[in-house]
Parts: sequence; structure tokens; C-alpha cells
Amino acid sequence: MFSATHAQLDQLTLGDRSRGELRQLLGDLHRLESHVAERRLAVMAELDSLDDGGLDAASESRSVTHQSSRLAKRDAATGGALAALPSAADALAAGQITVEHAERLADAVKETSPEEASELVGIAEQCPADLFAKRTSRWLG
Repeated sequence: MFSATHAQLDQLTLGDRSRGELRQLLGDLHRLESHVAERRLAVMAELDSLDDGGLDAASESRSVTHQSSRLAKRDAATGGALAALPSAADALAAGQITVEHAERLADAVKETSPEEASELVGIAEQCPADLFAKRTSRWLG
């Protein structure tokens, strides 16, 4: 499905680029990675919503990607929270927040509610993930 994208990524040359071009490429790749992450987490949320007797999203992800059980469970929880927090899903897809931000937002959804946690999305868009984690901890406290 994404073979053209894979081919384009394989064609990227780096050695002849200026710092400005490399910086631009870094941002472009971040936005692409964020969008892919949002879609992957949305697929996991959709898997968990199926009532077909199949494996849960964490088990499916672990089987397909060979990621750890801990990370697969974390991704499933984050995907579920993003399904309930569309503004955060949109921000992740646009590259305005990272998966780290989304994980902290998922924690906030779990500890409060999607409505309350939605207050944090704007803050997440304004600061690095480590600072956002500290602010979220204070907010939850």
C-alpha cells in the first residue's frame, strides 16, 4: 500500500545537503512519522472496538510488529484515548505533538475524562514532551 512512500524514503540523499535543508528534512520526517503514528494508533483503537472474538489490539500489534508486550499495551491505551480525544489525534497527525505527548494525554484521560484532558492539548502543542509531562503531573495533582 505504501510502496511509493518507501521508495521515496530510500531515495533520500543526505550528504550533499546544507544544515538548513537537513533541518527542513528533519521537520518533514517528523510530521510524516507523527501522521503514521496517529494512523497506527487509530487502527489499534479500531481493532479494540471490534466485537468479532479476535485478539485485542495489543496482542495483534505484538504479533505483527514484534514490539514488547509493555509497549503494545501502552500503544493500545494511547490509541483508545486518542479515539476519545480527537483534538489530540489531529495534533499528532499534524506533527504538532509527539507520541510522548499523546501517551501523557492518554494518562490524563484515564485519570480524569476526555473532556477535562482536552484542556491539555493546547499546552502539549506549546512545549517539549518532557516539560509537558511535568506540567501534566502538576495538573493531575
